[in-house]
Amino acid sequence: AQPQNPVAQQLSVSLAAAEARVASMKARVAEYDKPYNALKAAAAPKLTVAFGGERRMKKTPPRAKIAQRLVEAQHKAAILTTFNEIDMSALKELRERHKEGYKEIYGVSLGFMGFFTKACVEALKKVPGVNARIEGEEIVYHDFWHIGVAVSTERGLVVPVLRNADQLSIPEIDQ
Repeated sequence: AQPQNPVAQQLSVSLAAAEARVASMKARVAEYDKPYNALKAAAAPKLTVAFGGERRMKKTPPRAKIAQRLVEAQHKAAILTTFNEIDMSALKELRERHKEGYKEIYGVSLGFMGFFTKACVEALKKVPGVNARIEGEEIVYHDFWHIGVAVSTERGLVVPVLRNADQLSIPEIDQ
């Protein structure tokens, strides 16, 4: 473990407060989802585990019909992208307060990408269907989180993949 200096201690305190808030929100969501989860568990098809951190589940008839209609809609309709805005003022403030100490400790600037990547991994863990693919009559769920991050370079846009992003720290992602 790295020695704790005042900047690192303040980051730990800020992160601890954020984690406490997230835990509170998780508890509320879990309470709200209890009836849904009970029904889902009772009706869930049996999963088979495959090599490489993947789980396969046979598509239920309703899922197969939804997938078929989704493909049809993609072929017939215009695709719309939506944006949801979030309040990043707390993150901007944290970044401003700690950017010098962070750069001194880790040798890189404290950016948004590390926080964004960690948030994406947590979202993918919460909604595993987003981190899945369809193969024939099966849904293949990935039990690993590789995140592609578009980066602008002199030669154009490149997309390096952060393998096992769930195991990386924010400084490792920023590097």
